Amino acid sequence: MLVKTKAIVLHKIKYSNSSLIVNLYTEEWGKQSILVRGVLSKKSKINSSYLDYMNIIEIEAWKGKNSDLLVARDVQLAYHTNSISESLLKKTIAVYMSELLYRTINVPDADKELFDFVCDAVHILDSEEYNQHFPILFLIKLLHFLGISPINNFDHRNKIFDMRTSKYIPDFNDINYCFDAETSRILSIYLNVQNDYSVDENIGRRERNQVLDDVLKYLTYHYSYFKGLKSLEVLKSVLS
Repeated sequence: MLVKTKAIVLHKIKYSNSSLIVNLYTEEWGKQSILVRGVLSKKSKINSSYLDYMNIIEIEAWKGKNSDLLVARDVQLAYHTNSISESLLKKTIAVYMSELLYRTINVPDADKELFDFVCDAVHILDSEEYNQHFPILFLIKLLHFLGISPINNFDHRNKIFDMRTSKYIPDFNDINYCFDAETSRILSIYLNVQNDYSVDENIGRRERNQVLDDVLKYLTYHYSYFKGLKSLEVLKSVLS
């Protein structure tokens, strides 16, 4: 059966000298793998750059009854990026985003709200000037779709974030499961950010990195299969 859908590129591996198996998050079916034959050859009708990480594409593919693997007939860009492909910084952030999604989305079903959220994030990354808070905010916003969004009950009494309860508590009850006071405060600032990715307060690089590290630990605590990100250190080095 020939099918069409929009999709976001998350991961890819070589299948042969000229072919790729690409992991996608599709609008219609959620997470899917697609075989793109001959895309690495010079004679390919499909531009291999269309399969760059976090590209939003339109695929036409054969979907078999007894196979979960799609076979590509055609791939086109559904959204033409203006700056991601030209900026090392934004390209590195895109790789981080794709790995984060690839390693956390395990439910095969489609989620239109999640798909739209990711597409909106790509548009913001591409169209706006570099935002040093973007990688952290994308991660924190993603937690909502994973069902583990922290509760922002931070106030003069509850100042310490506890990973186990996903909310703020008055004091440390176990240092291994609590953010420090400053990281807890900054997390609350990020949790207050609504639809955009803008933060008014000046937060230093060291503090941002600490929040990023701790929120990833929080993700690992609640998602035992999540084993961290290979792209994290590269991201930090580029953002430094």
